[in-house]
Amino acid sequence: MNINLRPNDYSFEQIKYWLHKHKSRFTFLSNYSIIETAYLAKNFITFEIKNKTIGYITFRKHDQNLYIDIMEINPYYRKRGYGYFFYNEVEREFVKMDVTNICLDAQPETSIRFWQKVGFLESYPDSGSFRKSLQL
Repeated sequence: MNINLRPNDYSFEQIKYWLHKHKSRFTFLSNYSIIETAYLAKNFITFEIKNKTIGYITFRKHDQNLYIDIMEINPYYRKRGYGYFFYNEVEREFVKMDVTNICLDAQPETSIRFWQKVGFLESYPDSGSFRKSLQL
């Protein structure tokens, strides 16, 4: 298992494939333009197992602040702990990038528990907006 800070077109094509394949389940296919823009801007990290891309995260960085747009694990690989492993590895990379604050809007609502488990706190009650401060 490893994260790829500079995924190639093949990794991106794998993600496109499973987004379309699992479109009947909840995926971020409707946000494809965000995914593609992040990939082209190199604000995109993938998670791979044996050369198979099973997850990705898109983000925007401004100074020491970072906003996570999307983090997704292929529906086939969910509920196996991969999301926690992936996020923790990515967070280590964010620290190396001198990020001190991470923000996100938890969507879908079922993801709130995940974000709380990895240390995010709700910014405002019932807002769905979460924040985490990192130690450098």
